[in-house]
Amino acid sequence: MTSFWILALVSFAVCAVVLPLVLFVARRWHLYIVAVPLDIHTRSIPRLGGVGILVGLLASLALSPAFR
Repeated sequence: MTSFWILALVSFAVCAVVLPLVLFVARRWHLYIVAVPLDIHTRSIPRLGGVGILVGLLASLALSPAFR
């Protein structure tokens, strides 16, 4: 059970570091969805947010004993 919490903390830490970098790239290269009047969002939403989360998931899977 302890290894689960360590993997969760690793995933969180990697996401916390990678997501701002991914969002910076998305803003710099204009990779975002422009909000339209019928949309729920009032601001533009970056398209690459899932990439940062995927990197965090892959980092925790790489350290998981089940995948060694």
